[in-house]
Amino acid sequence: MIKVFALSLLAGFAALFAGCSSQDERTAESSPEPSDAVAVQAAEPLEITVESRFGFEETIEKLKEAAAAEKFGVQGLHEISKILTEKGYPREPLAVLEVCHPGHASVALEQDINIALMIPCPISIYEKDGKVFVSTFNTKKMATMYKGEKMPEVAAAVDEAMRKILQAVSVEGA
Repeated sequence: MIKVFALSLLAGFAALFAGCSSQDERTAESSPEPSDAVAVQAAEPLEITVESRFGFEETIEKLKEAAAAEKFGVQGLHEISKILTEKGYPREPLAVLEVCHPGHASVALEQDINIALMIPCPISIYEKDGKVFVSTFNTKKMATMYKGEKMPEVAAAVDEAMRKILQAVSVEGA
């Protein structure tokens, strides 16, 4: 389990750093001139975070239910705080729920095999100052690092579903 988490974490960092340095080099050959939509997208954050209206454990269960409603399967749950505490590094509750929609994943992989670095979609659940927060990547923003004419469409569909999943627990969704 630690090995899978470490690989997921490394993939996330690799994608993050790829977006900071080599994205322009990688997409310059195949991408058209940036449009106004791309310029607006560049200003968007890499992640989406909401405050949950539920406790930590209930948030995880509600996210699993919301993912299933969007036809996303749960691929795993990494209880990071428990792992770190066992290793002598106690911290407030933190877990990563991994979800995946096989149809969207298949199309994205056909476009660019390197998108595998972002599959499954991670959802971070953590407590801070007595509140529970939930975060995930902005998939539309992240997908700009990958090739393929269908990638924006797939990213938009995944983004919409992931936002619905987060909204299911959000204090604003009550």
